[in-house]
Amino acid sequence: MNHYNEPPPIALTIAGSDPSGGAGIQCDLKVFQALGVYGLSVVSCITSQVPGVMKTIHPLQREQIISQISLLKSNYPISAIKLGLLHNRDIIKSVIDTLDSFDVCPPVIIDPIIKSSSGMLILEKEALELYKKNLIPRAELYTPNIPEGNSLINKKFSCEFDLANALYSEFGTPLLLKGGHLDKKIATDIFINKEGLTKFESPMIKNCESHGTGCFYSAAICAHVAIGLDMKKAISKAKTYINRALINSKNLGGISNTLNFKSLEESKN
Repeated sequence: MNHYNEPPPIALTIAGSDPSGGAGIQCDLKVFQALGVYGLSVVSCITSQVPGVMKTIHPLQREQIISQISLLKSNYPISAIKLGLLHNRDIIKSVIDTLDSFDVCPPVIIDPIIKSSSGMLILEKEALELYKKNLIPRAELYTPNIPEGNSLINKKFSCEFDLANALYSEFGTPLLLKGGHLDKKIATDIFINKEGLTKFESPMIKNCESHGTGCFYSAAICAHVAIGLDMKKAISKAKTYINRALINSKNLGGISNTLNFKSLEESKN
């Protein structure tokens, strides 16, 4: 944690806008703030959504994306970058070009958003190959859930450990495969990097359909990386963070719960 009057670390989120405030850029900024990180944001898309319902997506233009990122990177010492909803090839290419323009690119954490929780395809099919070939290899970490992992590998695995190993073999990029979609008593997230496999476990929270969990979790990891923690420690603290936020989530509107952003004090210590 920073001492009083020292400037906070700075993290950048590049993602979609969620007007309900529970996912996307709004979620990321709340998470950054809760963890003592100053948040910058670049809007990739404007969505119409509430918890459980994604209605429309309106992507920004290439020059709008590049202009936002370029101005921020020339004015702020960015310590980590989180990528969320990118939606199409133009946005992905814009992000890749601006990441390449950093003298030294900060660590990039990718939340590979392919479909909404309601099943709407929100990463266009023609963008997926560019995403896999040119974006994921640039990441310090990417954080697919089980369905996203199967989509990225284009094959359905019955065992989550086999899926995690297949993803690492395919892309060579460290990943955190999230196990929240499995019907088990323990929620096991599988981290793989060149050093091997590590499991992060917590009790599975049943009967809790919550909005923005992927955004929340990856933003928490990004914030802890920006603070200076190594990846395993960042994931461990983020796991505590998301678990407590799920336990204390409430239905504030829509058809699923909104995570509790005030349930996070112990994960900062």
